[in-house]
Amino acid sequence: MIDFEFEFQYAEAKLPILRQVGCDKTTLTRLVNGLIPHFVKGAKVDGAVTVEALDIAASPMYKIAESVGSVFQNPKTHFFNTDSSAEIAFGLENIGADRDSMHKRVAKTISDLEIETLANRSVFSLSSGEKPLLAVAKAAAQLRTAVFCAGVVIGTLHHIHTPDAVADL
Repeated sequence: MIDFEFEFQYAEAKLPILRQVGCDKTTLTRLVNGLIPHFVKGAKVDGAVTVEALDIAASPMYKIAESVGSVFQNPKTHFFNTDSSAEIAFGLENIGADRDSMHKRVAKTISDLEIETLANRSVFSLSSGEKPLLAVAKAAAQLRTAVFCAGVVIGTLHHIHTPDAVADL
């Protein structure tokens, strides 16, 4: 049993949750992104998990995916395409974004995260430091608002120049 209470508000959204190994980031992430209770059988949740008034337990996964993005320890498990830019667009395709808006969001995400050197590359050519950045970009691109949960090694995110968007909770 894991018992914790957690509440935060963040005006600019897209808030990565970064902590050391073994502090229940994965459990928190699974609660916020809906894997618990939707896919983890037998998990008991007392209380409520809400994101922007969206009741996670009562919401379909496609709705949750519009507001919650996740990146876990091994970014390679996130990849479904061989091209990095197509990979960033993958989540947008899944939520039904139109082609024009998808291209704009991919370009904006690449620019915002300052990862232009990762665009239009084979995912197999990316270094072990670049792969987590691609996974972060993929999750960030699909979000309209809300929370971004990360279980990646903090050091791999040094390239993202948004220190106000990183919380050490």
